[in-house]
Order: sequence, then C-alpha cells, then structure tokens
Amino acid sequence: QVNRNKTVIGYKISAGPKKGWVRVTAKILSAAGGMDLKQMTFTGDLHTSGEIRNKKVTGSAAPQMAGMEGMTPEMKAMMAQSYQFMADAWKEMVFWFPEFPEEKLDIGDEFEMTRKMAGGGGAMGMTAVRKEVYTLEDVSDGLAYFSVKDRSVSQMQGAMGGKTKTKTAGKGETVFDLKDGMWMEVVSRFRSSTHMGAMTGMPGAGGGNFESRHINKITIEKE
Repeated sequence: QVNRNKTVIGYKISAGPKKGWVRVTAKILSAAGGMDLKQMTFTGDLHTSGEIRNKKVTGSAAPQMAGMEGMTPEMKAMMAQSYQFMADAWKEMVFWFPEFPEEKLDIGDEFEMTRKMAGGGGAMGMTAVRKEVYTLEDVSDGLAYFSVKDRSVSQMQGAMGGKTKTKTAGKGETVFDLKDGMWMEVVSRFRSSTHMGAMTGMPGAGGGNFESRHINKITIEKE
C-alpha cells in the first residue's frame, strides 16, 4: 500500500518580544484527506538561532459534524480528547525548525537536536523522542548544505486500550539560505517498525507488527 499526502502551511512573521526574536503565526491551509484544519492558529517566538519558545495552539481541530448533539457525555469527552491530541501533534509538526548551536560551524562539524513530545491525556495520549544529527557538508552561493541522521521512538495509548510503539531510523539532507536566514528544503527517508497491541472490547482487533518506509519533503517559499 502506498499513500501520498500533501500539507500546506502558511507562516506570518511579525515583530518579536525583544531583539533577535520574531513572532511566528501559522495556519494549516490544506491537509491530507481533505481535513479542514484552518480553525487552528499556531503561535510561537522564534530566535535567530532557531530556538522556539511559547509555542501555543488556539482553536479546535474538531470538524463540524452533524449528529454530535445526540452523543453521550462520555463519547463527547473522548472525541474532545482525541482532537486535543491532534492539535498537540500538529503544533510540533508546524514548529519543526532545527536550532543551531551557539558556536560557529565549519565543514564537517555536526550538531544534535533532541525533540520531545507529549500530548493527550487520560485514556488517550502519546509520547515521542526524536534525535537528529546535522552535519555541515558544504557552503556555496549563500547556501549551507547539511546531511541528517535521525532516530525516534514514539508510544501511543488508544481510547480502546490498544498501545502502539513505533521506532524509526533514517537519513536525509537539508538546505539553509544564509541570506534570508531560513530553511529552504528538507528531505528525509526512513524506515519504521510499529507494534500495535490488541484493543479491548474489539473482536478481531488483535494488533500486530508492521514495517513501512517513508519519504518526507519540506519546501519553504517566500511570498
């Protein structure tokens, strides 16, 4: 099975809280599967080094669906928790920018970036840890080229009791525009190994192990 998904995110840059910082406001303009996520607004303070603080998401990821008024309070609470989990996950994907080290980088130097995520709560939740190693390969014509290696482990607790654990390992390359101070392109290729536990109260939902390959490409264009 092959899936191809495309997401478009719009970023607006405005004055930050102090020198060296800008305020980033983002909207998901279109997402895979025709999901309408425009009601969410993401904000954060971004430093010239790539450090991000005060990441927030406002608005709900819940779609407008008919018949929700007839749901039980328990079902409504479960759905609200699910959509909050989705919003938390999107927040981390929107603010994906790596943070540069303070010291100057020469060709062959590398720096590490560790990302941690926790979302949801109660009957549903997710935790993830991702480690990326960036190596500066070349600088030419105002562009810095990096190779990247990354590994991650994530665990998800489903509403029906099923637990999922995924391990990934991959590599890729990135391009940074030194003149504009922004990433231009990120390409990563990785393999995932997923173990899905059985869900309680769901006959036939016995879980299993799954292998997959992924190619992610991010491009940034200025208006």
